[in-house]
Amino acid sequence: MDAFTGPMGSSDPPPTPPKAPPRYRPGPWKHNSRVALALIPSIVVVVSDGGRLMMGTLVVGLMVVYILDVLKMAEAALISLWCTLVGVYLAMLVATDLFTPARSPLASIALLLSNCLCLFLAGLWATLQFRWVQTGFPGVALACERALFAAIPPVCGAIFAWTAIASVGAGHAPFYAAAAFAWLYKTFSFPTPSSFRGPPRDARSSMGVSAGADALVLGAGEAAAHCAVTCFAPACAYAAAHSPAMDPSYLFAKSHANVGAVANAFEHACSVALLLSFPVLFLCVYAERGALWWATGESRSVDSSRGEPTRAVVAAVALVLFTGGLEGVVLFRGFGEYVRLPGVPGVVAVTAAVYGGLLAAVAALSGSVGSKNGVPSEIYQAALVTAGCAAALATGAPPWMLPFAAIGSIGASRFYLRGGAVDLAMFAGGVAACGAWFLHSNFWSLDVDIDGLPLAELCRLLFLSLCASALAPGLARFNVHPSSLGLLVCLHAMVFARCEDALHSEALEDGEPMYPAYLVLATSALSVWLAGSLERTGKVTAATAWMARCVYVGKLALVMLPGSRALVPCVLVGMAATAPFAFDSSNVGSATVSGGRARMSVARGLAHAVSLVLAMVHARFAVFDVVFAVTGHRPSDAVLFGGLLLFAGAGSTPLVRRHFSHVGSARRGLALVVTAGGALVSLRPPMPWKGEIGFWYDADHVPDTEPDNVDIYGERRDASGRGYSAWLLIASVLLGVFVASAPKPRRGAMGTHATPAPLRAMLSAAAGASLGLYLSVEYFPGFRGDSVVTVSLCAACALCAVFLAFTYVPSASSPAVMPHVFAAYLVCLGVTFWTQREDGEFDGPGFGSRGQEARIGLVGVTAGLTAQIAFALKLKVAAVSANPGASYRARAGGARGHAGTMKGARSARFQPFSGRSPARFKSAGGALAQRALRAMRVGWMPVVGNISTFVTFGSATVLATYSRPDSCFAVFAVAPILLLLHEDELLFDSLSGTQRYVPPMAAIVISLAYNAAADALDGPPTPHAALAVGGDLAWTVKNVLCVLAATPNAWFLAEYLWSYHATSGLAMATAAPLNVLVATVGDVFAARVLACVSLVCAIAQWGTQRAVRVAGLKAL
Repeated sequence: MDAFTGPMGSSDPPPTPPKAPPRYRPGPWKHNSRVALALIPSIVVVVSDGGRLMMGTLVVGLMVVYILDVLKMAEAALISLWCTLVGVYLAMLVATDLFTPARSPLASIALLLSNCLCLFLAGLWATLQFRWVQTGFPGVALACERALFAAIPPVCGAIFAWTAIASVGAGHAPFYAAAAFAWLYKTFSFPTPSSFRGPPRDARSSMGVSAGADALVLGAGEAAAHCAVTCFAPACAYAAAHSPAMDPSYLFAKSHANVGAVANAFEHACSVALLLSFPVLFLCVYAERGALWWATGESRSVDSSRGEPTRAVVAAVALVLFTGGLEGVVLFRGFGEYVRLPGVPGVVAVTAAVYGGLLAAVAALSGSVGSKNGVPSEIYQAALVTAGCAAALATGAPPWMLPFAAIGSIGASRFYLRGGAVDLAMFAGGVAACGAWFLHSNFWSLDVDIDGLPLAELCRLLFLSLCASALAPGLARFNVHPSSLGLLVCLHAMVFARCEDALHSEALEDGEPMYPAYLVLATSALSVWLAGSLERTGKVTAATAWMARCVYVGKLALVMLPGSRALVPCVLVGMAATAPFAFDSSNVGSATVSGGRARMSVARGLAHAVSLVLAMVHARFAVFDVVFAVTGHRPSDAVLFGGLLLFAGAGSTPLVRRHFSHVGSARRGLALVVTAGGALVSLRPPMPWKGEIGFWYDADHVPDTEPDNVDIYGERRDASGRGYSAWLLIASVLLGVFVASAPKPRRGAMGTHATPAPLRAMLSAAAGASLGLYLSVEYFPGFRGDSVVTVSLCAACALCAVFLAFTYVPSASSPAVMPHVFAAYLVCLGVTFWTQREDGEFDGPGFGSRGQEARIGLVGVTAGLTAQIAFALKLKVAAVSANPGASYRARAGGARGHAGTMKGARSARFQPFSGRSPARFKSAGGALAQRALRAMRVGWMPVVGNISTFVTFGSATVLATYSRPDSCFAVFAVAPILLLLHEDELLFDSLSGTQRYVPPMAAIVISLAYNAAADALDGPPTPHAALAVGGDLAWTVKNVLCVLAATPNAWFLAEYLWSYHATSGLAMATAAPLNVLVATVGDVFAARVLACVSLVCAIAQWGTQRAVRVAGLKAL
């Protein structure tokens, strides 16, 4: 028994399925949210870089995966998923120019590797979502989980760094990368319990890593590697990007021009110090939460004094370096022109001010001022006075201003120690006096405008913001009324946001903004945190804290849209979107449901929705600027209006999900708004109005006009869907969404809120007719004069829509009507094809080929429509077959007490060692499903489903043959359609389990054999090929025999999958070498492909039969 207790098993053959390791608990993965936050943006960056080819490959692949997953083909869905990711990577190699002269080969290889690893991690993440992988292969599940946590920080961090380089340049990107790496380290490298492991058995030692190390996702080695990457990767990237300017031989060369180089080198050194000290500070701050668990051996700090002196020393050194880096990068670089004290004295004064304030802040935050063995209050006060006076001297303050700086510093220290009103007045007065002098001496008297705002008015706003900032801490300590302090905080937020808007909009001579973007980000994050802290402690009201947060978050738009005056619109949109959640809805305008949770009233919900719509209309220029910044060209009327609808729908989604999820009309309205916005953005139809300067647009925001396709292409228009006919497609989509989002009536009830069946039929028919008319106008322009074809196509689409609507949600009378609807659909298609049977319908030169194209187009429409019918019927029949007993009792009136019996019978069905059941046992389930279908009056569904599947297969085969007439691989793409076949009472009495794979395999083999035999009977392609074997007849006989020799193994596998009768090893060993011979000496390419397929079938059958035999022997 000990052989199976290790994590990797033993040398003995593994059991089937493999046994789970100790304390393994499969279930929903608990870490999806954190992985999604890191991995989805990286995938978006990777896919968007490849353009339409990568996007198309990904969309088509995900659709295939979804269809296979819905059809309960989990293994095929997983294989298709990995094939999709491989296809996306190959599309990236084709569509992107990674290896360009502008990029070094090493950087190109690193980018290629990071993209590959990102897609690989996406595949691992998707693999964990399959429950059968967790239950059947626990080692794979644990390995995927550990690989995700181990690889996401370096891979996603590198992609974030590349994105930052492309956005802000290589100079500023390492700073954003440092923040990204720190967040990734906190998210993935902190001690995190595995989702598949149980709690430690010894609860007394659950706090230590040593007791539950096997319950964590990562080991100490991976966490240490993440720590090293977080600490050194940003600094190394910065040093590599600025290595020429940091070369010592270049700095100390004897040249007068190297003074600026030395200054630049000092700035780079400060940047490196900043990048090196920030991760160390981060680790020291979060040490008690497990940031250094890989070094200390504890996931949480059990003894807070353990290692505290060492951590304090390291944190102090890192804080000194961090402050020095800020001084060199921010103060001297960004605000060095305001340091009026020249030379070394100016540097000394700034350093004294910075480090004096740092020491005072550390002493205050640590609570050591005035305490025993702490910092004496006199020293604390002296440090503040020194810092204040040094700052005043550095900015060039006259001697008479020094007392004000000293008074403000003394007031700050005394207010911290005693908290008196006089001390607050001293501090606020000193700050106001120094601030007023600085603004007056530098800016107040200048006659210039900053973003349309006079500089004097801007100075007054800055002075008001400074005074509010000085008074707010004191008022919070005096416990003034929360509404009063909240109003002051909101006033400061609005004034400071307007000042930042004006300053960030203006650029300096070198093109850099006057107010850096990182300061906007830093002040926004700090202000949001402070507003939340004041609300949690009860210092401000919830309304004022919400308003302040909206202003602080809204001013983040300044980073993306500088100078666009988007501050007020973005703030209003944020307030309108978050207003439903800012206050407790249980007090005002709410209704309490039975569960105890309060729901918002309908009137209040409508008011919030209307306010959001009005805010979006007011923010239309901001949406215009966002679209222009993302796409690089002006949006059209349709794109702008559709974008407004999309933003409005996205803002209303949380409201509907939280308060109106039980209201069907709210869900339907939200779906219609989002669908309409997406349709307008993607199709870009001509709007009824034209974009002109007026109420809706101004001179800076005039939309782009889409060229009329008729003017460019004439009557034979390009099928882009951008003409007026696109409104037909939009109407079809909206009507389809309206019908699909209809509330479903409850079983056994009339469903008063459900859409009546006649109305659903009319709307479905209208949606289908609109689609048919759109197809006729856009894709079949030759049908415009043929009313029979147009009417037949519209009728076929309308009947298909009605069939789909009542298949998914049937009514009381629809089961008896739907077969006739399907028959009418086939008749309409037949009429359409009959009218296009000859080329004589088109006269004139070149119209014969257009007639052929029209017929092929009709075949494509037939394949698309009929495939939807086949897929819908497959889902419906599969749902009934999954629980036939419940469906039968629900319709036939069976006893409720039989539910548990049937469920137990279904879970305890006969399963031999291989997991297969004989056909006679499987047919019982099929017979029960047929009884359930007949009880529901839908016994026709399997037959109609098979007919639609064969029609789809035939149409797809015609399309594949037309597009690739000389290729024998088209059948591989068409054959999976036959997986939609059902068990019926006409063609397939039994089609379950592995039998459903026989029709696709038979289609592949028959198609290849037919193509090979046809090519062989056509004779040799060249006279030399015939002479090599002795004549035309010998060549034909040889290749026909090759076709016959390549089919036995495929036949053996089909028989094995259908009847579960094993093939003898002698037969397989005799037939398998013939495939190798055919693949080697065969002259027909289709025969060689058939031989390869048969060889794969032989290998698969041999491996399956051997696994079944081994499992049976182990069970015995």
